[in-house]
Amino acid sequence: MDERLVIEGGRALRGQVRISGNKNAADYAMTAALLTADDCILENVPDIEDVKHMTAILQNLGAEVETLSSSRLRINASNVHSYEAPSELVVNLRASFLVMGSLLTRFGRAACCPPGGDVLGLRPLDVHLSGFRALGAEVYRRGDQFVAEAERLTGARVMLDYPSVMGTLNVMLAAT
Repeated sequence: MDERLVIEGGRALRGQVRISGNKNAADYAMTAALLTADDCILENVPDIEDVKHMTAILQNLGAEVETLSSSRLRINASNVHSYEAPSELVVNLRASFLVMGSLLTRFGRAACCPPGGDVLGLRPLDVHLSGFRALGAEVYRRGDQFVAEAERLTGARVMLDYPSVMGTLNVMLAAT
């Protein structure tokens, strides 16, 4: 069956449409900012709840997050003081588990409870945790948290058990 969309009209369309930034890309970039003490300026950041939740998590860890405009953020993580993601905030956002990779690199340890947020089917955290192990981290449960620790992470060839964008990014953040 040949499907197509036909638009009929008497005049050409003109104008501009502003395309908002991608929520996942914003969350990934925000957690990557934890890896440096320098200012990170993020552009085209969508003004949505997920970004507000990630902002609250980073601020709780000690990062300074400043809204420069409706779509620009400045993040400075020079004063990040904690390797433990706040459980009461993590439950609001699936991407909050991405702080594990950055905190593991920064502090040699990271702790985070299973994330909340959207429910789009089974997306276990095994991929993230096995990736951290492949880099040399010891990973275990402590109460409701996953904890990863390593005196020094080492480069490794990491093969994930199944495709996972977030798992890949988290392992890349840890390997940085």
